[in-house]
Amino acid sequence: MAISVLSDLVMRDAVQETLADVPGADAVGVAVDGGIVMLTGTVASAAAKFAAEDAARRVAGARAVANDLAVRPSGRSAGTELARAIVAALAASGLDPDARIGVGVQGGWVDLTGAVSDDARRLAAATLVRRLPGVKGVVDELTVPARAAAVAAPPAKTAALLAGQGMVRPVAPRREVASAAD
Repeated sequence: MAISVLSDLVMRDAVQETLADVPGADAVGVAVDGGIVMLTGTVASAAAKFAAEDAARRVAGARAVANDLAVRPSGRSAGTELARAIVAALAASGLDPDARIGVGVQGGWVDLTGAVSDDARRLAAATLVRRLPGVKGVVDELTVPARAAAVAAPPAKTAALLAGQGMVRPVAPRREVASAAD
């Protein structure tokens, strides 16, 4: 048993040493268990992913390689990639023809801000984004301007009814007062 653990540690070191020669494989984690090499982390390209796997296979004693490397082009974070995917999905769906939906991404959580023409588009945009891979959740802060205006200023008839029931206090119209300087 101690020999197996020791040989796994030696093999891990050998794989890490081999990976040092693979361009774009700087953030690769290596674990070895019973001769099975597990690669985790991120690489800059698909070519680097397969080169890392090939390098691990060449190490003496490697029985199998589990390649769980994610490809993430350098300079782009997972949040940047997710934001690009969301913007592309909204554009392709036709839900945001005027590009008025703002997208914020942090740790897989997406904030949708801005205005849409109706509640159906608001709900459809949030649902579309929720279904994208990598999205943990959506904070829907989209507004519907026509609805906001209706809530902000009730019709005069409604205001009169509410005032008659004592629910709204009528306000006297403002009078302009001329100052002595005029």
